[in-house]
Amino acid sequence: MRVDVAVACGVTDAAGVPVVGAEVAVATGVADPAGICNSTCRRSPLLVHTAVSGPTASAEVRYFLRCYMPSNIVLDLIRTRKGLKWGVPAMLLAGPYLAIAFWCTTLIEHGAPGWPHLVVLLCIWNALKMMAIGPVSVVLLVRARAREYRAQRQELAPLGELTRSSR
Repeated sequence: MRVDVAVACGVTDAAGVPVVGAEVAVATGVADPAGICNSTCRRSPLLVHTAVSGPTASAEVRYFLRCYMPSNIVLDLIRTRKGLKWGVPAMLLAGPYLAIAFWCTTLIEHGAPGWPHLVVLLCIWNALKMMAIGPVSVVLLVRARAREYRAQRQELAPLGELTRSSR
């Protein structure tokens, strides 16, 4: 997957080998904390390539959505260690999405053209993502704190053994 990301981003070293992970940040000058190749965010948003194969086009669309869609940006920020505490409050963002979906369905019932159906679908999908991130972030936060607690205990364990053995 990482190599596919680097290939999709077009980041290669001098030998033409795809560059992945932290090396992407060095090669592009863009920080990559979530493990995503952010160099695609600096590209032109026009994704129409005539010589692009199916999987590559799929990757291009995925990274475009990951870089430019507000709900995906918020979810990426929440999945960081510092952002995990904002998962439950982010569930409140589902309200505006559902309100927009309701408003569009009202427009559709009163004779609006068919394109608001896509807006309704998009808003409901984003509302579901926002509602799901709350419990997910709580689980991730508990796991992160447990891992930090274990690491802290392991750091202090040698000190505890010295004090016990001296008695």
